[in-house]
Amino acid sequence: MTLVGIFSREDESCYQWLSDKLLEIRNVRDVRSVIITNNSLTFYEEASKCNFAILYHSKTRGRINVTDVNDSLYDLELQHLNTVHGRQNVLVVIDDLDSSNEEEKARILTFQPKIRDLAQDLFLFSSADKASLGYQPSAHVLRTLNDMKRVVEGAKKKPNYRRLAMIGCGFLIIVAIIIVSVELSR
Repeated sequence: MTLVGIFSREDESCYQWLSDKLLEIRNVRDVRSVIITNNSLTFYEEASKCNFAILYHSKTRGRINVTDVNDSLYDLELQHLNTVHGRQNVLVVIDDLDSSNEEEKARILTFQPKIRDLAQDLFLFSSADKASLGYQPSAHVLRTLNDMKRVVEGAKKKPNYRRLAMIGCGFLIIVAIIIVSVELSR
């Protein structure tokens, strides 16, 4: 089961709709909301607790400045999420746009290429898309949500490096004990 973390500078109420949609996905155990502040320790701790990460940004902050641009908000955070989870387990969602079409997506990826390099995909939602969720989502919104669902369902489990390190240390200790025992018995 997958624990999805949504990381953002926005209040959780801005993306509650996204949390609700994620909880409808079969293999999603829970969704954890993490507000990114200047206290990065919480961000780093929470990032390591999740199996899958979504970096969420809303244009209500004034502009689309996720990464690679002046005053970008998420350069370090997106890099860290990629390092912890791998590209295949990171998504970027940009919300409250005027348009969520493929041309807008291509434009954003042209000026902010780290999104493509560090995340599996970029999903865009316009204000109209979000408003339609309550009654009759458009074909575009349903397709976008289904694409997101496929990515989350296909999340690759990352190895538990701490457990592997403990096993490796245990193995080395056993080998050392055997070597010392053989040397002492001579």
